[in-house]
Amino acid sequence: MEKITTAPLTIFAKETTIHCRSHLHSNNLLPAIFPVTSHIPSILRILSYLQKNLSFFPLSPKEIFFPAITSLPKHSIILSTSGTTGSPKKAILPFTKIVANIEHSHPDFTLLPQDQYLLSLPLHHISGLSILFRALFYGSTIVLPESPNKKNVTHISFVPTQLKRFLANKEYDIFPRLKAILLGGSPIPYSLCKEAYQLGLPIYVTYGMTEMSSQIATKKFHPDEEIYFGHPLPFREIWIQEDGEIFVRGKSLFRGYLHQPSPIHNEWFPTKDIGKIKEKGLYYLGRKDRMFISGGENIYPEEIEQACLSHPQIIYAKVSHREDIEYIHRPTAEIETSLSVQEVIEYLSTQLHPYKIPNKSDIKILTNASK
Repeated sequence: MEKITTAPLTIFAKETTIHCRSHLHSNNLLPAIFPVTSHIPSILRILSYLQKNLSFFPLSPKEIFFPAITSLPKHSIILSTSGTTGSPKKAILPFTKIVANIEHSHPDFTLLPQDQYLLSLPLHHISGLSILFRALFYGSTIVLPESPNKKNVTHISFVPTQLKRFLANKEYDIFPRLKAILLGGSPIPYSLCKEAYQLGLPIYVTYGMTEMSSQIATKKFHPDEEIYFGHPLPFREIWIQEDGEIFVRGKSLFRGYLHQPSPIHNEWFPTKDIGKIKEKGLYYLGRKDRMFISGGENIYPEEIEQACLSHPQIIYAKVSHREDIEYIHRPTAEIETSLSVQEVIEYLSTQLHPYKIPNKSDIKILTNASK
């Protein structure tokens, strides 16, 4: 039997501090497939399943229909993948795989009992669950987003859009004791990291995925370098195929997808990501299944997204493509910004080759409400 042992965990919420060790022995076992939020009831429900060594499947609170699943693999968490292309899959992550990832994470994420981690990412993703597992593993404190007292927070995990808003709103002023900000989950603009660095914020860029229980390679950002993720963390390996696809394996590799043939071959998992290994470690290019050809040139949407996000007034960018008679395909973009379409194009013309810039009619400006 695979069993995980946890240290005491403290949670700081809006008005209450809860020491969760005393709450783990409830006999009220609830259904194992349930929506979760970043609030005390969801956390206690997760902790209850962990304490009983029972499998569970946390869902997004936006989920309308529950998956039609009659049983779950033992001693595992089931997580929906991000579904970058196509429908999300259901990854099977044994408890011990997640613990292996945390136990052998970047040394600056080896938490001390007095450290406090902000629960800044959702618990139905591996990124959010990893925050909870880290705090459990090291006996540290979880600070919920609603908590009014964040002055002792030492660690935060962000996706780039979150960091951009964090900087724009000058929220860093209420986190005077930050030791590390873990940044990943989508293309990372160099200019965003540089801005944070210049403010004295400790940025650690990370390459990870649900299928490897979170981190694979993590490196502290330095403005003298491009966005490199460093070399694989302990007990992980990266293998670059001839076509540039990244294969990974290690102690934290998942068991496979629920009700699907195993994608693992000879212990290696094909990520569908494209990258290179250089002196500074892993350099990420983009998704193999997002790349398209326009006028005979390979285009990675991630490069265009990074260029968009390097502008301080562009908060969010999602690039895709459409069919085109002359060029085969042309890029399209949805962008959250206060800029006009013409201003976006003028800015991108300083960052990208012309063939990578969407036409005016292929750019949709979003408001935060319409995203």
